[in-house]
Amino acid sequence: MLDGQGTSSELEPGMGGVVSRTFDEDRNVATVLLKSMVPTGHDETMALETRSDGMLKAIRPPYGGDTEFDYSATGRALTRREKANGAGRGATARDINYGLI
Repeated sequence: MLDGQGTSSELEPGMGGVVSRTFDEDRNVATVLLKSMVPTGHDETMALETRSDGMLKAIRPPYGGDTEFDYSATGRALTRREKANGAGRGATARDINYGLI
């Protein structure tokens, strides 16, 4: 994995934001290191999973609330599933393609 550039300005204490990014071999963003908003807290990593065709497969934030995507054979978004507190909620293709979600 390659390290990406962080933000161009200094982050003030208590301000959250992107510290750095890593990329996979296909130049897709693989992880994002997030600055903790709590001064005594430690930074957390959000993972982004992509398919071989570059389409986003999943977003995995550090504190849960994962989002996963399913696509048709032609690459059209079919469903988006969100998981919070262990329970999943799915969105249909109509919801995604018509901007209802």
